[in-house]
Amino acid sequence: MPPQEMISLEKVKGTIFIDFVKTLRRLKDERLYQYLTNEDREIVSGVIFASGWYPLATYHRVLVAFWEVIAEKNPAAAREWGRMFGTRVFESIYKDTITIGNVSDGVKSFIFISKTFFTHAHLEEVSLSAHHAQLRVVRKVESPVADEVFFYILCGALERFVEMSGGSNPRVTFGQKVLEIQRHVIFDLHWD
Repeated sequence: MPPQEMISLEKVKGTIFIDFVKTLRRLKDERLYQYLTNEDREIVSGVIFASGWYPLATYHRVLVAFWEVIAEKNPAAAREWGRMFGTRVFESIYKDTITIGNVSDGVKSFIFISKTFFTHAHLEEVSLSAHHAQLRVVRKVESPVADEVFFYILCGALERFVEMSGGSNPRVTFGQKVLEIQRHVIFDLHWD
């Protein structure tokens, strides 16, 4: 199946989409809308349900719009979005899944929870110890710019999750060079 057809089949949960849509509406910055199709505009102007599923292609275009216009391609801004998302989601919807005092168990919970957020990629545990984890993100479809933003957001969410689980000084890196050549990316996570 060609990549465009594949991407049109993939979905993201409203849980990870809703904050961007609310911000898009609040900012009313026309520069953001230049990245969206008419179908995207229709979706973001409608009701977004946290439990609903939305087109990955629309989510990608919204991410790219925010990356280009709001973040000005600044990875720190995208990480902060992930931290805010992590705080909101893990203090409300998934608060019972956080294992305080045992970050390793928390990381396993994070992997499990991530399966409820999107269909285009999944997280796998590569290695896990008391203060270190390696996670593999396997993508079904690739969109280099949107993936880069998505990965920075994921870094921020992981860092926040580690903090909420009782770890301190979380540090997450990923192999940026492999974004364009491999379907999987390794995230290296350390904490104190």
